[in-house]
Amino acid sequence: MVKNRNWKEYNNMLVRRGEISLYIEPAALIQSREVKELNEDKIGRPFIYGNGLVFAGFALKCLLRFGYRQVSGAIRDILRNIQVETPNFRTLWRRIKKLKTEVNFNTHPIKSGEKIEVAIDSTGIKLVNDGEYRTKMYGKRKDWIKLFFAVDTDNGRVLTRTVTKDNLHDIKPTKILLDPLFGPMKSLFADRAWDAEMTHELGKEHSFRCIVPVRINATRRCGGERRKAVIEQFDLPTDSDSHGHHGRYHTTLSKKYRIAKQKKRKKKSGFGKRWIVEGAYGKFKGMFGESVFSKTKDMIQKEIDAKLFLYNCTIP
Repeated sequence: MVKNRNWKEYNNMLVRRGEISLYIEPAALIQSREVKELNEDKIGRPFIYGNGLVFAGFALKCLLRFGYRQVSGAIRDILRNIQVETPNFRTLWRRIKKLKTEVNFNTHPIKSGEKIEVAIDSTGIKLVNDGEYRTKMYGKRKDWIKLFFAVDTDNGRVLTRTVTKDNLHDIKPTKILLDPLFGPMKSLFADRAWDAEMTHELGKEHSFRCIVPVRINATRRCGGERRKAVIEQFDLPTDSDSHGHHGRYHTTLSKKYRIAKQKKRKKKSGFGKRWIVEGAYGKFKGMFGESVFSKTKDMIQKEIDAKLFLYNCTIP
């Protein structure tokens, strides 16, 4: 839950989500300047439409789940009074496939010197969204990808994302996901899937608090920063003597005791902020559904970036 939210501003942002011209008109107004820049030193046939207008059309397709023909008609209808030439559906499809520049979906860049708290998690996105007839006749196909978000706990905006195969463990893409945030990040919230020495060592290396609950059966025999986390969360003695009473203490603690100690530690460290990333996934899937319509890896990433751009635009 975002503290001290301006509900009037928030409601206006949700209303603006339905204003289709909000995504098209700004791109159309700068199209002449953008086309001039794109055609500078270009060899071959010059561009007629700017990348901004093409991407705006793709974003419209993601938001309304239109086909390319319907997107072309929507753009033409919106820009009827601006006297701007609009692309047809073949041009939209071809230009979107050729877009190579990464989409900057973080609509509110982090300010210099600002410190943020970040929550990370993963969710599954369906690659195949079969209808009832196809499922009944041929069986349900289950093809998935994993989508990772790093979310600012202060406002719920998605800062970075990573897309992987469904059989990859959550810990693997952590460094790629967090790499752009190592400077301004002061705290990291994640669930037990990130309970690994690598996560805790990253916290030490880049000077941020790693608030990750260790596994209930974890012992002090691990090394480095994770060992400190185990001792702290279960309130274990720091004595390293493995033959004395204190050395055996960590193996004889009951599961109930460990859960109680860890629960108390979670509350003290503010671990509840991790649920903000769960809320971000819920809102994202509520806006765009649980599947993607793109088929290739490159287009899937462009589609998700376009959806994240629209998602962040609706968060004040």
